[in-house]
Amino acid sequence: INVFPPETPANEVEMLVDFTFGNMCKDARIFVHCWSGIAGNMVAKTLIELGFTNVHAAGPQGSAGMWAWRDAGYDVVMGDTFNAEEDRLQPTCMRHCPSGKAYCTRDVYSVVDPNTSWTDHPFHTQVWYHTLEDIYKLWKEDYFHFVLDIRPLQDVPLDDGVLEGWETIHIPGSYPINVFPPE
Repeated sequence: INVFPPETPANEVEMLVDFTFGNMCKDARIFVHCWSGIAGNMVAKTLIELGFTNVHAAGPQGSAGMWAWRDAGYDVVMGDTFNAEEDRLQPTCMRHCPSGKAYCTRDVYSVVDPNTSWTDHPFHTQVWYHTLEDIYKLWKEDYFHFVLDIRPLQDVPLDDGVLEGWETIHIPGSYPINVFPPE
């Protein structure tokens, strides 16, 4: 999936897998994140528009991405190298679609039941929102088929620092979808 910029309309998203004829499960449980949650929330909305039915994100946006995950002391991988051919980066849902569906049993927030303490957080239809702590617990329980990291592979230099890419730090088992261009 190539979504750049993050607010790209669903009909303009560049897809690397043909979901119409592929064996990818549209009901796979997907957790989407970025550096702080803002772009991840936009991509979660786009995945729903593309027909995915079980998309999860952490909130509130702006404080629920990779930075907050690391700062909370949750598991991370440091100094990794991406190779799409490695088995560890091939989610099982790419090969088969399980017959049963698992449903989240934790507190979730949505358009119908928003978390009112998350000011300025846009809730998108059909995206399930969790606190960072709940997302972490679900991840530890292997609830998600996919953890999609929308940050680039390499670090992005800035005038006043650097935005760390997937190869520098990422959630174990996450898959980079690289919505940001490498430049």
